[in-house]
Amino acid sequence: FFFFFFQEICFFVASRYFIAYAKMLKVASLLLLVASPIHPLSIRVPSSCAQAGDCSSALSAAFQKCSMAPWCHVQLDPGAVYPVTCKDVPRTSTTQTEAPAIELTNLTNVVFGTVSEEPINIDVEPAVILTDYTYGGCAHLGISNSKNITLDSITMDAFRLPFTVGTVEYVSPDKSMVTLRLEIEAPSNGYASNYAWNTTKYNWIETVYISQFVATGMQAYRTNENCGMTTFYKTNASEDGMSVSFFFNQTASNGVKVRTNDRVFLKHFDNLQSWGPYGFKVEDMRVFRSSLYAAAGMGFRCDFCTNYELISSVVERKPGTLRPMSITADATHFMHHKGSLVFRNASMQHQGDDGFNVHGNFIVVQDIDYNSRSVKYIDESGPGWIYHAPTYMTGDSVAFYSRSTAKLLGHNKILRASNDTVWFTDPLDTNINLYDMFISTTRTSSLTMEGCYFGNSNARGLIISAVNVSIRRTKFQNLNLSAIQFMEGGCGARSGDYTEGPWSQNVTIEDCVFDNAANHAANDQIQETNTAILGVAACSPVGLCGLSSGSFEVVNEPVSGGITPSMYPSGMHNVARAIPFTLKGAASIESLGFFATELKNNTAIQLAIYSAQNALPWKQILLAENVDISDESGWYGASVPSKPNLQPGSYYALVYYQGSIVTHAPRGTHVYLFNSQGLPKQFDANSKWLTSWQGGFPLAVKWTPVSRWCDVGSSLPPVLQAHVGDSGPGRLNDIGDYLSGNRTVYKNFNVQNNTFIIKTGVSGLRANTLQFGVIDGLVVRNNIINDDSETTAYSDFSIYSSSRVVSVGNVCQNSQHMTRACNTTTVKEIPMWKD
Repeated sequence: FFFFFFQEICFFVASRYFIAYAKMLKVASLLLLVASPIHPLSIRVPSSCAQAGDCSSALSAAFQKCSMAPWCHVQLDPGAVYPVTCKDVPRTSTTQTEAPAIELTNLTNVVFGTVSEEPINIDVEPAVILTDYTYGGCAHLGISNSKNITLDSITMDAFRLPFTVGTVEYVSPDKSMVTLRLEIEAPSNGYASNYAWNTTKYNWIETVYISQFVATGMQAYRTNENCGMTTFYKTNASEDGMSVSFFFNQTASNGVKVRTNDRVFLKHFDNLQSWGPYGFKVEDMRVFRSSLYAAAGMGFRCDFCTNYELISSVVERKPGTLRPMSITADATHFMHHKGSLVFRNASMQHQGDDGFNVHGNFIVVQDIDYNSRSVKYIDESGPGWIYHAPTYMTGDSVAFYSRSTAKLLGHNKILRASNDTVWFTDPLDTNINLYDMFISTTRTSSLTMEGCYFGNSNARGLIISAVNVSIRRTKFQNLNLSAIQFMEGGCGARSGDYTEGPWSQNVTIEDCVFDNAANHAANDQIQETNTAILGVAACSPVGLCGLSSGSFEVVNEPVSGGITPSMYPSGMHNVARAIPFTLKGAASIESLGFFATELKNNTAIQLAIYSAQNALPWKQILLAENVDISDESGWYGASVPSKPNLQPGSYYALVYYQGSIVTHAPRGTHVYLFNSQGLPKQFDANSKWLTSWQGGFPLAVKWTPVSRWCDVGSSLPPVLQAHVGDSGPGRLNDIGDYLSGNRTVYKNFNVQNNTFIIKTGVSGLRANTLQFGVIDGLVVRNNIINDDSETTAYSDFSIYSSSRVVSVGNVCQNSQHMTRACNTTTVKEIPMWKD
């Protein structure tokens, strides 16, 4: 009791300290304006503009005046509501700079926020920017190509919320019709948002991405479409828009699961187009004492920015409402950031995805021209990422790495870039192979985080790829997934995920509290490979070569006739899955494989490759009969002793045959089973390798590259290689097992004096607590793990493939705070690698 009482006192004191710190910063900011040699321009935007229903023009006029002044302060009235409206313009880029509700561009030395009567009093009631998501939505604020920008005491919210909440009034007996009575939000802070179903004004309402049950006061999930109301419907709304009926076709109605009086959540936006305050190429940005209650996508975001501070600001559901979510994606996100990131006394809650994310990109080389000092690259951008990122990196220094060993291959500088090619100032190192990777070392962020809170979310807390990281006195509470993850780089948290980097170095995590994190509470089907409370993220090993989307092109019926059942081996009755493809380089086949998580009796598997030139017939050039399980990892493969060569220009087809009767399986075929669903839930339709395989079971070829190319591509299924001391569905890929010479990729991690309070999740699931690997210089000291779980299937400490490891003074306790033995504490130490 005294321990936790003392802890809460510490957080209270820290909060007061940071409020004082914020006051000091605001005073300094105002003094800087006053002390400038040219008198600052102060522009008050009166809240009377709201009488016309839209303050967009008044605010735009104010910032237009700012563009002509060396210093400017745009002032809002305390507690006033400023409605703004999205414009009817195309928004096609992922940078979200097109026509935000409020636009700040090409500005210098601007403070935008609520003015108080006393300049040094920060306890003013913030003004509200209330954005109406007409014409497909837009960012609340868009700040681009600007310098020294401050947002001060602003609340941002949406008028028509980016999701719908209602109660089921009627379900037809055949479930072909469902009627919802939409909730009415009570006014507070001078306004009320709404859920009105008006498809004329808000055409995005017609598309529902997620539908799920949500109890009053509870939070909606980030995924899990469990209402069956997302596809094949038409709608008809009442005149006031507060009642809407869904009409499903016969096939879709079979999946409808709602009942009368169910409370239902419908998410519309696909996390794009309507972010919070979005910065692009902004230098020195500060956000003080501001709140973000709703956004259709990410919240506080800045890309290609330099130096950013978030002080005493929050992302949360609007207080006093029954909303099941705040913003629908990441609370904060920074890509290709340069300089420092500083978070103090910030709170991120109820968002639909990660609380914080900072990273650059490893960019994969597709072709090399030594004469012109150029490479073609694969644009592996995902949803919400910056496409053609090198085009914004002219002048950046870069580092090249082997994608198969993670070895540093050299440095260079970007001269210029197009949408598919980068030219460098210096000659390219001859050790660089195709499908190796490079990353900007100019755009490497540091992170300082103190006195913050990340909680009450069914996603992750912090996702970090940064150098010089300090996280202190921060609390992580009630998170379904990991509290802190450091991305391994070169691949993502799962196969098909993002190529985030750089590898983190010089990290301190100290005096933090992890209370009920990685608890799986939202969905007992979540079996992520990255569920450690604190650690490095799981990832497909970078050291494997494989046939993936970077090295082949899937083609539909490349020659007439295709593959027919007459080509199937005798006794295989089920329809084969065939993926026609062409190679981009020559390869020698070593083995064939597929990925599955469950096996059942009476199933026989064969894998084969067929070849065709420019005419029929398809010819079987390889048949792998013995399909063996490998390490219970989900990979099933067969070696190919003949190692036939495949050449670019020819057409091939990778096929697997599945037979249902054991006696009909060819001699030598082992009998294993598939999950009847085909894939585990965590690999969804957004995974690159799944879509690359045209919706069939994932298949892969392990091969030896011929000449200078290798691709471990993110489209391969995960290997899920277990390391010693780590078992169960939360296992982590041991990247250190695959790196040449026991290479490490992280450096200098210090994790000490933290408290972990672990509660058993749904169905007794419990994540690993600390899971670290591939680190040169790791200190894990004086941490406390308090656990009410009885399971021993997971590790308290799992440390592997690391050098210079110190693990001392850590204490494990049961729920009565009695010391217990720590579960499977494993230290697998390797010799230090030196380039």
